[in-house]
Amino acid sequence: MGFAPKSFKKKLAGVIGLGKSGRSAAKLLASKGFKVFASDTRPRSQVRESLGSLASRISWEAGRHSDRLLKCSFVVKSPGLPPHLPILDKARKAGVPIFSEMEVALAYSKTREIVAITGTNGKTTTTMLTAEIFKAAGRKVRVCGNIGQPFCDEAPKAKARETLVVETSSYQLEDSTDFQPRAAALLNVTADHIDHHGSMEKYLQAKAKTFRGMGRDDFAVFNADDPLCLRIARETAAKKLFFGSKDIGRVHAWIEGSKIFVQLRGSKPIRLTPPKLPGYHNLENAMAAALLALSRAVKPAAIQKAFQSFKGVEHRLEECGPVRGLRCINDSKATN
Repeated sequence: MGFAPKSFKKKLAGVIGLGKSGRSAAKLLASKGFKVFASDTRPRSQVRESLGSLASRISWEAGRHSDRLLKCSFVVKSPGLPPHLPILDKARKAGVPIFSEMEVALAYSKTREIVAITGTNGKTTTTMLTAEIFKAAGRKVRVCGNIGQPFCDEAPKAKARETLVVETSSYQLEDSTDFQPRAAALLNVTADHIDHHGSMEKYLQAKAKTFRGMGRDDFAVFNADDPLCLRIARETAAKKLFFGSKDIGRVHAWIEGSKIFVQLRGSKPIRLTPPKLPGYHNLENAMAAALLALSRAVKPAAIQKAFQSFKGVEHRLEECGPVRGLRCINDSKATN
């Protein structure tokens, strides 16, 4: 069961970890009438400074995660915290539900028009490109998640007709039990964050949570060239759309020459000029974004318009000019 606010009305809410996402969750819960107890291991002076005015509106502790958290009716775990902290193991044994910041935020969102992007690499670029496509189509869009804007800041503001484009990381997904985007893409899966999850299998299972709650009217986009993506594709009931370079007759988006072609069932192939971004991986990102948009009835003209104007994301293969005759590229935010 996911987070149901009415089930915990007027109860004590716990928040563990007071980074950006944790603070956002604590602020949202306090604004919804919950009594909030928050916990962080940093020194008291640092925690007080990061909380700002919120420090006087909630109860909190610093320098440890005490058993006071076990008195809470539920706990929201900040996504960067390891899943097997001793206090979390104690909470599970005590029957205290643990929810993700994403799950709590979406419980207060009016929109169900959620488009999610996950994968090991390329999430931010694809998320930003997808959002630009929806904007070009005249849709009202909010962007949040692992991209740097906490779910609890943006999702509750989304109105019923707005589209929520979200970047989801394995950290956010691992604590979620009731996530159902209308469209979602898995770009690729390679070994990453094993120190956090404990094994490659657990990392895969976290990624798979994006798709397990999806229904038959939803659309799931997968990289047909990635065997781990194909494995996760078997775990969803959603309509599957594939992009890739292999088996062109069996995928829904592919590359021919310098063009991208996309084709949904029963329609003619659509030819698109991709964004002017370096690398084959950015062609994959563009194919995924195009399929997500088409699955939500965005017109090809809007996709092409966004492709033409999209300049990429800061710190990802970003040209920063020549230095002493050398071409310099800033790729400092790339995952690996």
